[in-house]
Amino acid sequence: MDATNAPSTTHDTFLRTSTSAGQGTLSVALKAIRLTVFAILAVFEPIIRVALSVLALVGICLSVFNRYVVYAPHFPFWLVIGMSTGCAVALVTYYRLMRFLAP
Repeated sequence: MDATNAPSTTHDTFLRTSTSAGQGTLSVALKAIRLTVFAILAVFEPIIRVALSVLALVGICLSVFNRYVVYAPHFPFWLVIGMSTGCAVALVTYYRLMRFLAP
């Protein structure tokens, strides 16, 4: 009985070792990719923050100004408000992605 169990035990040990090595390699590769993507996002963060914040603020100010001060009847008020809100949501999503990828 020991002779029949010996090959399967050796095979199981080899399988566990190779699976463990494969998982370790995959883990290191995924961490390297995650760190690279985070570094790129961190480098561009000031530019994206300023751009999206300015677009959101200018869009809302422009909408309010054209709606209540100038009263331009053909101005796409809700479209500009929606785009400004979209810029703000994109900025929040950017920060959440950075937090998710942070080491």
